[in-house]
Amino acid sequence: MKLINRFGTLIKRELAEHRKGVLYTPFIAAAIMFSLVLISAIWNGAFRVNDVAFTARMLQKMAEDPSDLKLMQVHQAWMFGFFVTFHIVSGVVTFAYLLACLFDERKDRSTLFWRSMPVNDWETVISKLVTAVIVIPLVAWIALMLMQILVVGLFTVLCWQNQLDANELVYSQLPFFRMQLWQLASLFGGVIWTLPVVGWLMLCSAYAKQRPILLAMLVPGVLMLAVFVLNWSKLLVWAIGGSDGLRDAFTEYFSRLGHLFIPFAGTSWQKSFDIAGAGMLQTGPIFSAIFSLQGMLGALIGLGLVGATIWVRRYRETAAV
Repeated sequence: MKLINRFGTLIKRELAEHRKGVLYTPFIAAAIMFSLVLISAIWNGAFRVNDVAFTARMLQKMAEDPSDLKLMQVHQAWMFGFFVTFHIVSGVVTFAYLLACLFDERKDRSTLFWRSMPVNDWETVISKLVTAVIVIPLVAWIALMLMQILVVGLFTVLCWQNQLDANELVYSQLPFFRMQLWQLASLFGGVIWTLPVVGWLMLCSAYAKQRPILLAMLVPGVLMLAVFVLNWSKLLVWAIGGSDGLRDAFTEYFSRLGHLFIPFAGTSWQKSFDIAGAGMLQTGPIFSAIFSLQGMLGALIGLGLVGATIWVRRYRETAAV
């Protein structure tokens, strides 16, 4: 069995075992959100995003008044609002998947079956990593894009009902493809930025006998609390560099954890998700953050934790039922 075929089989296995979370949840979220938008449009003749009512007449008024917000910024705003929601959905799915992917197979003892197959431990772990950093963001992006296409169609219907030009008010003003590229880069970039968290969650899933979430959250939390209370960072200034080095390291874990759920959590990505200016759709700040020294160190830490996960899976037998 060739490596590519084995790897493809492992990815299919992950999708089959976690299809409810990985495949169904983003589309269920999209269906619920669009249903709410559709009900609002039918009931009120408009739909609301962040307490702002979007109607075809409102778009026409903005187009007629040059001093008001530009239509492109308005369309960016509602698309960004839906993106934030899907970023949170993708983060929750990723978080839950990472904690369960290695723990569940030890709990139901399916690890024994897969070890009887010609599949190495590193192949299994890497397939789970690929599912978390590529498959889940990709599925979330597809669900988000389909929902945004439906909302654009709803805008078109509203324009037709009010005898307005949908091409002038929607299509020519909506940077749809640039927005999709930015959303895709942001979803993938967010997961890559959180590779230290991803690696730690996988390690907890491979090691914990019960409730890996406790190990994943309590251990960094308790250590950070001890660092703040006992001021341990001054004792390790020679190893970390700077009196606040150790506490910053633990604080960074929770900061990066926030990126799984909220795209603008922390300061490293704030410029990338600034919707006030014209630079919102620029992907440059996202890649600059990823390939910065901090981003590369985080990636190395994450890959090191993945390596530790492979070693633990090899020798960790079962989880407590």
